[in-house]
Amino acid sequence: MKKILFSIAAMAMLVGCGSKDDDTPPNGGNGTTTPTTQSDYLPTKKVKEIVSNFIMVEYRDGAPAPSLDSALEPSLNGQNFIVKTLNFSYEYDEKGRIKKITTKEEGKSDNVKTFTYGANSVKITFPNEDTGGIENREVGLNAAGNMLGLGTYDSNQRLTKGSRGDFEWTNDNLTKISEKRNWGGKITTFENQLSYNNNLNKNKFLLYNFEGDNIVGSYMQYFEFRIGWIQGVAPKNLLQQMVLTEDGTTLNYTHNYTYTFDTDGFVKTINETRNARAGSNIGLGFVTDTNYLTELRTLITNIQNGTEKNKKYQLVSDKSDEKVFDIIIPIKVEKDKNGKTIDLIVNKVARHTFKLKTENGVQVLDNIHVEISYNSDMTTTYQLNY
Repeated sequence: MKKILFSIAAMAMLVGCGSKDDDTPPNGGNGTTTPTTQSDYLPTKKVKEIVSNFIMVEYRDGAPAPSLDSALEPSLNGQNFIVKTLNFSYEYDEKGRIKKITTKEEGKSDNVKTFTYGANSVKITFPNEDTGGIENREVGLNAAGNMLGLGTYDSNQRLTKGSRGDFEWTNDNLTKISEKRNWGGKITTFENQLSYNNNLNKNKFLLYNFEGDNIVGSYMQYFEFRIGWIQGVAPKNLLQQMVLTEDGTTLNYTHNYTYTFDTDGFVKTINETRNARAGSNIGLGFVTDTNYLTELRTLITNIQNGTEKNKKYQLVSDKSDEKVFDIIIPIKVEKDKNGKTIDLIVNKVARHTFKLKTENGVQVLDNIHVEISYNSDMTTTYQLNY
């Protein structure tokens, strides 16, 4: 759960931001309403409790390493899957601001965070998971009541630059967060691309988490802490999808969101699906076993002619000196570690890299590398109670 729950590192950007900056309330129009005070950024209907159900992956120490003999078989490698429930409850002050968030997790003590507002700042207390103690941070508020230290606000009180990345808004929705990184002299551009449905965001949700190749785009983190942060104008519509790209190439960190609503148009339930790693990557090294290669060729032939229906062949790249393809093997998991019923498909992916070289003017096979990985479309559900 440490990856899901908020850590001390995420508060570091708030240190030393106890005074006002030059931001002023917006004077121009932003649609039909111009936010000028804290109450403009808060939902008119207050959520009191959120119940979240999710699946957690646990890696068992001492599991035997997979062998080439089992590479093409529907076998896991010591993973345990655990169904978990989290409860978030919220208390509000007289101005409708969140003053207390309590997180309850099975088998753990309550995790409590508090917000105490003054005229120009808010004092936030939260547990430090590393030391076991309680941390205190005082964060300044600008003239429009938004928290400082989270980034830069424009004249319409929208975040335009965070601690990591530049924010881009389109039609009153936050649509892109981009960041350039210099890794060993090579500039790499990461972009978090956000798209929205047509439903109005009456709950004022603002998911903008951007952690590079470890993106966290989950409502889990938002409901656990960020929901209490007053941080400017929220997107007009509800978030539908988050996609992370690296230099324009989509990475396996895509999140999809669907919703149901109550009679007032506020969110009642959320289904959040993401493609998640469901096991460790294991390299099987270079392959020379002729029996394995014969089995592999037969399997690909059977997949392509429709004889084998349970496994898939997927070409990744086909260059003059290299060919990469995946054999995808779905594995159905029906029970979690504790015997609870789950309906989960884990995809075992056997990636094959064929390297070619030229000898005497003829292209020949140089080596074959095999790597096994596991992934699954994990769905987390949220039930909101008002």
